[in-house]
Amino acid sequence: MRRARLGFALALSALLAASVRSDAVAQAPTATNDLLPSPGRALASIDDASAVGLNPANLAFMPAPELRWMWTYTGAQARLPMRGHAIDLAAPLWFLAGGLRVELHNPPSIGAGPRENFQWVRAAVSGRVDQWLGLGLGMGWSVSQDGSRDGMFGVTAAATVRPNDWLSWSGVVRDFNIPTSRIGFIGLRSWETGFQFRPI
Repeated sequence: MRRARLGFALALSALLAASVRSDAVAQAPTATNDLLPSPGRALASIDDASAVGLNPANLAFMPAPELRWMWTYTGAQARLPMRGHAIDLAAPLWFLAGGLRVELHNPPSIGAGPRENFQWVRAAVSGRVDQWLGLGLGMGWSVSQDGSRDGMFGVTAAATVRPNDWLSWSGVVRDFNIPTSRIGFIGLRSWETGFQFRPI
């Protein structure tokens, strides 16, 4: 059974890697629908409330309910002017889990990127099969006085495979429906994958 799970994880990762577009690597440093940065959070191993935005599939692996607040600050001339507050609330229930994330983006008034404040409200649900497979779905809505950042709706799908205690693989297709703002500004679709290897 473990060999079958490991084979499934490797086949899934190869499929995802083959589907990643080359232009996803060359996209702009920030996009309207980007998440606030979460330093120290690994896609394949994050099992806390911040998984609502980062990897909805991992919510079902959470050990207990959690409320989390993160503040990100950058200087006015930072190359990636992504700063603001993220508040995450999530809870597991048997083999299911759900959560809510509110992002309050506060970009600098000068420098590259957006200048108006905007917000994202994200919700996610997740389910797991035993302890080896997690599947998640997330949805996000943007709110802003700036029409280029208001009214966006994005849908995210994610999967995490954990064939044993020391190996984990995650794949996330973020905003696969390509969100569009109230005045027609188009966001970006992105693919992410991550591995965790902890033999000790």
